[in-house]
Amino acid sequence: METIHVETIHELSLLPIFFYLKINSTIKRSESFRFTSQERLKSAKILEELFSKGQSKVIFPFRLVWLTTPLPSTFPVQCAVSVSKRTHPKAVDRNRIKRQMREAYRLHKHLLYQSIQTNCPDTQVAMMLIFINRKDTPYVLIEKKVKSSLQFLAKYYRHPSNQ
Repeated sequence: METIHVETIHELSLLPIFFYLKINSTIKRSESFRFTSQERLKSAKILEELFSKGQSKVIFPFRLVWLTTPLPSTFPVQCAVSVSKRTHPKAVDRNRIKRQMREAYRLHKHLLYQSIQTNCPDTQVAMMLIFINRKDTPYVLIEKKVKSSLQFLAKYYRHPSNQ
């Protein structure tokens, strides 16, 4: 990596922002608050297996479905979110709810990551959050319930019998 010497604040402002962040970054990958494409569950095969063999729990307004399975990425968890067209016929509403669910997951995924990496480091989990409420739900409640869903899974993977 090339070293860049910056003499003035003006020269610093000319650098691309991503370059500056790359130099001064101290966040580790496991502590990152990003939700990368490798963390998203997209495989049709794994999704089919998730619904046929996975376990589920309702933590209203979500149905949490999860399965311990080998994943095609290095991350301990891959997650997908879904909102039914039947309960929310307008795409605008579905997209807003999914965006809020992804944001809440992104902010609180570290709870699950820490539990899995500490207690069962070779385990990989595929999970899906399905929004089952028919009414509009404020973001504060969505965030609270996503966090409690992740805490439930973290507690589930603390016990050796559940690996």
